[in-house]
Amino acid sequence: MFGECKWSSKKAGLNEYKRLLLRSNRKKIYVIFSKSGFEEDLLNLQDENPHLITPLDIAGVYGI
Repeated sequence: MFGECKWSSKKAGLNEYKRLLLRSNRKKIYVIFSKSGFEEDLLNLQDENPHLITPLDIAGVYGI
């Protein structure tokens, strides 16, 4: 699993996903964590959509 955590006021976008792909040399599961959500281009990615996770998603897992 290759992941990227973005904990800023800026939304994570397609560039973060592309950099993540470049850093890995094998096809794996890709995950991007973002405090502020995701830009539309990343949300609309059709072919190899990474797992996109926000704090609300994590809270939902724990029923918070």
